[in-house]
This record gives sequence, structure tokens and C-alpha cells, in this order.
Amino acid sequence: MRRSRGTILAVLLLAVVGCGDRHAPPPAAARPRTAPAGPMPVAASPIARAQRTAANVLHWPREPLAERAPNALVPVWSGVVMRLEFAFPERGIVAAGTGFVVQDRGGECYLLTCAHLIADREWRRRGTVAMRTMNRKRSIESWAFSVHIGTSANLSRVGRDGRPDLTRDLVIHPVLGTWPQPLRLAAADPVPGDWVWAVGREVRQPPGDEQLYLGRIVEVARGSYVLEKQADFDAHGFSGGPVVNARGEVVGNVVAGGGNRISGATVSTLRRRLREHGITVD
Repeated sequence: MRRSRGTILAVLLLAVVGCGDRHAPPPAAARPRTAPAGPMPVAASPIARAQRTAANVLHWPREPLAERAPNALVPVWSGVVMRLEFAFPERGIVAAGTGFVVQDRGGECYLLTCAHLIADREWRRRGTVAMRTMNRKRSIESWAFSVHIGTSANLSRVGRDGRPDLTRDLVIHPVLGTWPQPLRLAAADPVPGDWVWAVGREVRQPPGDEQLYLGRIVEVARGSYVLEKQADFDAHGFSGGPVVNARGEVVGNVVAGGGNRISGATVSTLRRRLREHGITVD
């Protein structure tokens, strides 16, 4: 269904995006078959089913897993997604965003984040990116120039379909050392109806492990997606962060958010940008 330009712009208010600290309620107690008709039990709701399905492969913060999958399939969401900080002492401010690391076939690691976190000229003149884990247990200074600096998304400029281009708002930055915990990229883009999770931490929260916020894909077009949030969280601070599927694989990044929706580039777009610089990620 074609959306009006005003609707799209209202949905895609540019935000530095964040993830939070909600988890699905425990399943409702089993009820006898003769129970009278009534409201749908929590465990039978689509959202609860999505949470329980993913719990087999995702580590849910503060919620023990009833069934733990093999360790190879259970990402430990602690120190995986990075908080990026850019100090501007002359203005007395620190700009913050989010990023995650991928690894190519040769074992080299690259940070993926959003270009709009700072101005293009700032990316070009900075030879280092300051990163820290959400729990503040590790801080890293990455001394290298970015291999790709994209174009910040301009939400006031839309294409013929009434959508802004969210596929170019990307920075690819090399990272060295053995500290990164790379995330896997999904083999294909999500499709409408898929359950996904935004991963990170709200900026207003104290330091701690990453949190996962449930959403559902409602649109996929032109190399970008729109998801509808199924959990209430403040999206500020998490531009550049990952959106993952139930297998913990990245299906897109976070570029913009407003109201109950979040948008960004799909995984096929991320792979294409990497390949343009000779970087192949399995």
C-alpha cells in the first residue's frame, strides 16, 4: 500500500537509536481443556510465541532459558554491541551512537555504524573511533581511517515512492586485535511479518549488558525495511546498531526511528556496501 509523504516522514524521524530492558511475560499457567472461553492466554499470543521461539537461540537478559540451544547458536549479548562516542571539547559535547562488528573470510574485522552520527568531514579527519562495551568493562581506541564513509540520510528528500534513501547512511571502519565479538550476517533480507529484535541499550540506563527489543517487519523495499516496535523503548542513542532475527543473525541496521517504528538498511544492502570495498562476509 502506498504511503503518503507526510506519513513516511512522520514515521522516519531521524534518531540515534536505542534498545532496552523489556522481556516477554512468563507463559500463562496451563489451563484445563474444559476451561470457559476467555481472553487469549499470554503464552498463545503471537508476541509471546515469537519470544519463546527465539529463546531457544538468543540469550534473553534476566530471563533464564527453558531450553538452551548448542553454544554455537547462543550469542552472549554482553560486550557484543558497541557504544561509540565522539568528543567535541570545543563545544563541550559528546555525540553517541552504536555499532557492531563483522568479520570477513580472511579474519579481518570491521565496525559498521551510521554516517549521520557526525558530519562527513569529521569522519574523514578522524583517524580513530572511541568505542566501549555497554557495560563499560572495555574501552577501545580504533586507530585507522574508515574504508567507507557513506552519506547521511536526508529524511526531507524522498524518492518517487515517497521514501527517503536509508541505504547510504553507513560507515565501515577497520578494527584490530582479538577483542571483537563479530556478529553473523543473515543470508537473506527479512520479509513482512518476520519477528526481529533491535539490540543495544537505552542511553538513559546505567551501564549493563545489551538488551533485546522485539519488533515485527512491516515493510521491505529499495534495500531498506520498516519495523513496528512490540516493546516500549527509547530509540535515541542506537543509530548504527543491529537488528537481528531469531538465530541472532543481522538482518539490518538502525538508521531512523520515530513513534512506534524503526527503519534502516537491510542486510543485502550492508553486504553490497562491504563487497564494493572487496570485503566478503559469510
